[in-house]
Amino acid sequence: MTHQIEFHPYQQPWKLIEYCRQQGIAFEGYCPLAKGQALSNATVIQIAEKYKRTPAQICIRWSIQVFDFQLEEVDMEALQKLHDGRRELGSSKHGVT
Repeated sequence: MTHQIEFHPYQQPWKLIEYCRQQGIAFEGYCPLAKGQALSNATVIQIAEKYKRTPAQICIRWSIQVFDFQLEEVDMEALQKLHDGRRELGSSKHGVT
């Protein structure tokens, strides 16, 4: 079973992700760029400049850990602090964030 949930720097449902892990449910995040809104965020841009990457690459790397580079823990934490519960594709049925 797979649970697809909106997942990006502004919407980080960690409690739901942990619940899925505990129940053996695969978590699949979508909308990693927050419909483009994350691409102009100052923190995302600063990290992108640090790694000489695009803001999109930073968001995708943070979300699913792909590409040929790794984000330092300090940068992962900075991106996690962007969570404000914003949903770009509508409301959640579950209300877990």
